[in-house]
Amino acid sequence: MGRFRWVFVGILVVSGGCAAGEMFDPFVSRDPERCDGMDNDGDGDVDEGHFCSPGETETCGEGGLQTCSGSCRWSACEGAGVCTPGETAACGACGTRACQADQTWGACSDEGECEAGTSRACEGGQQLCTASCAWDFCLSSECTAGETRGCGNCGSQTCELLEDGATLWGICSDEGVCAPGESGACGLGGEHTCTETCEWSDCEGTGNCFTGAERGCGMCGTQTCGTGDAAGPFEWASCTDEGSCLAGETQSCGLGGIQTCGTDCSWGACFGEGDCTEGATRDCGFCGTQTCGADNRYGDCEDTGACEPGATAGCGLGGSQTCTAMCAWGACEGEGECVAGSTEACGNCGTRFCGVDNMWGACSGEGTCAAGGSEACGLGGTRTCDSACNWGSCAGEGECTPMQTRSCGFCGTQVCGGDFSWGACTGGGVCEPFDSQGCGLGGTQFCGSTCGWGACSAQDTGLSIGSGDYTVGADSAAYDFGSAFTVELYVRVAATQPSSLPALVSTRSNASGSTSGWRMGLNFVSAFGPLGVPLIGSGSQVWVPDAGPDIRDGDLHHVAVVCSGPLIYYVDGVEIDREGTCPSSLRNEIAAGPIVLGGEPSITPAYGFVGDMHNVRVWNVGLSAGQISSHAMGTHPSAMASGLVSWWRLDEGMGQTAADERGVGAMTLGSTAGVDSNDPSWTPLP
Repeated sequence: MGRFRWVFVGILVVSGGCAAGEMFDPFVSRDPERCDGMDNDGDGDVDEGHFCSPGETETCGEGGLQTCSGSCRWSACEGAGVCTPGETAACGACGTRACQADQTWGACSDEGECEAGTSRACEGGQQLCTASCAWDFCLSSECTAGETRGCGNCGSQTCELLEDGATLWGICSDEGVCAPGESGACGLGGEHTCTETCEWSDCEGTGNCFTGAERGCGMCGTQTCGTGDAAGPFEWASCTDEGSCLAGETQSCGLGGIQTCGTDCSWGACFGEGDCTEGATRDCGFCGTQTCGADNRYGDCEDTGACEPGATAGCGLGGSQTCTAMCAWGACEGEGECVAGSTEACGNCGTRFCGVDNMWGACSGEGTCAAGGSEACGLGGTRTCDSACNWGSCAGEGECTPMQTRSCGFCGTQVCGGDFSWGACTGGGVCEPFDSQGCGLGGTQFCGSTCGWGACSAQDTGLSIGSGDYTVGADSAAYDFGSAFTVELYVRVAATQPSSLPALVSTRSNASGSTSGWRMGLNFVSAFGPLGVPLIGSGSQVWVPDAGPDIRDGDLHHVAVVCSGPLIYYVDGVEIDREGTCPSSLRNEIAAGPIVLGGEPSITPAYGFVGDMHNVRVWNVGLSAGQISSHAMGTHPSAMASGLVSWWRLDEGMGQTAADERGVGAMTLGSTAGVDSNDPSWTPLP
């Protein structure tokens, strides 16, 4: 009787709080849902089965408002026009009230004995108020909390303690799928048995089909279950009534045709057959051939001839020809030369007639030449035959007789060629006799009787010496002075020099291990004296004047150093300074190597000079102040003057050497006799 009561109560409680389609299990432990704002029965919903949740409000009537009480019941509608006359509404414990004519609610009537969902203690248990507001049976405890027992098919239950102190068996869990020892059908005609652990054993004796069932097979065939040669009532019999192919399948047929398998699994008609076997041949046309292609049809007729063997036809001028066995026309036989009665041009503008025998007659009415032809005439001339076959006038005659000669150009000769015209002027010169022209650097040359230019003379030139350039003269004892000497030259000094003590004229060398020889140069060391003044040196010593102008002004200057008693320095013919006595070590210095202009290539550093120079003279006597002044004004001494050792005018204007007027030794430009990177260049001088 207690079990029945639990089932009844379970149904009663769940009716207000389950989802549609949910199965109620009477052994599940649930608290009844109460009006307390909590999910008492654990189903995820709060206060379900009640009218509202405590504190909730909603509009009512005509602009009224009602509030949910602590018992999950709506309060009376408050405010003017709280309801519509005749309207009814739930109230209290399952009661009802009606709206009065004054739009207010009347008294609540027909209330139950309790508010649905509430509970109270009862003898030995707990009572719940049902949804109809009536007290349910008194629920007493039926087990000890935590106690377990078997249930269902190998399942188990645990006794649970409710919030109100009652106990209830929980849900039966971990059940199996069957009762031990139970048996049942499975598969197709098979059988299995339930084990002691409430699980089905493997299915035994199952087949592949239901007896009497049919299905398609193979090529439109049929199989029946459990009949014919089937191995059993649930096995398929062999496939019967098959066709000859698979529906939709295609295959070749005939001569290149195609046939398709129909829905009844039989081959359809052969379509698209050809008319021959691929590669086969046959004759066609006039000795032609046709070949059967991959599409089983004959191709075009090829290699046909021109005629049918044995056929004859006219040809040429009255001739006849016969078609050979190879379908080609034979030679034309019996033909003449022309069409009887026709005419044609012949010879030189003549005419001939064709006779009845198809042969040409004699040519008549000819001219004297072939139209358009030409021939030589006169002195290399030509005449042309006109359209009437007559010669025109002689044109294009030449101007001379072959091998005839005449003078031409500057002392040249012309010879008349085989074309009756004068050939090129050959053997001529380059100028008219007695003509003159400028040459070199400011020089003049005259044309001689053989029409060639003479030597270039009176050039006013010098050497332009760049960085690393120099000239090399003789290595001669003539430059060993012993008592007195003078070194003079014209020089234009570049603003920038590669050395602080550039050498103008030098015989110095350090080939013996120590520097010896003399030199004349320029000073650009402020500690030695004024910058841009001439200096003289011996070995590793130099003597620099205490005063003098800086000659790096772009002009050409005459500079000189005289050693004869005193040591005197000159610039442009003016004495700029002197030493009381010319040092004996300077007077007696021996030349240590060949004389060089523009640097000291045999010494490191090379003391190179950059600028222009000309008329360099070396004397073994001391010149007077008057002589120096005269030379500075442009007056040159005689080449045979006493004491003059060497004089290089540097006025050649071309070539690789500069002559020495005294013959001691010419200067060679650069480091070799040929053109090299150390060569100075010739330059005109004002």
